[in-house]
Amino acid sequence: MLCLIAMVSQSLAKTGGSQWKFGLGTGFFGLNLDGTLGMDLTRINTPVEFDVDMNASDVRDIIDTALGFGGYATNGIWLIDYSVQYLKLEDGESFSGGALSRVELEFESSGLEIMVGYPVWKRSDILVRVHGASGIPIMR
Repeated sequence: MLCLIAMVSQSLAKTGGSQWKFGLGTGFFGLNLDGTLGMDLTRINTPVEFDVDMNASDVRDIIDTALGFGGYATNGIWLIDYSVQYLKLEDGESFSGGALSRVELEFESSGLEIMVGYPVWKRSDILVRVHGASGIPIMR
């Protein structure tokens, strides 16, 4: 996936080919899930779909592992941002009656995103960059 976005950011970096500076960090996140979950049950030979609507609190209850960090490198002109993340959700939910007596959720996702930015307009402390991004999502 390749996308171009215009991003306005405050910049204290010097213009010109200054030496490279690097940063690394982590932070907080919130996730809600809204959609349809489908499965193919071979015993009854038919697909089954469930509506999923989980707010951030519900998702926090089933997070097994959530890791992520990001960073940047800049020389005052070029800006390279990146982030790496891993998420694992696990839960078992019981149903009464019907063909299903227990459904167990296990979801893993990891990804890498890299963005490269170049300034297109600068005025005092405001810098507008054009960013090109590439992301690699991996879900199991």
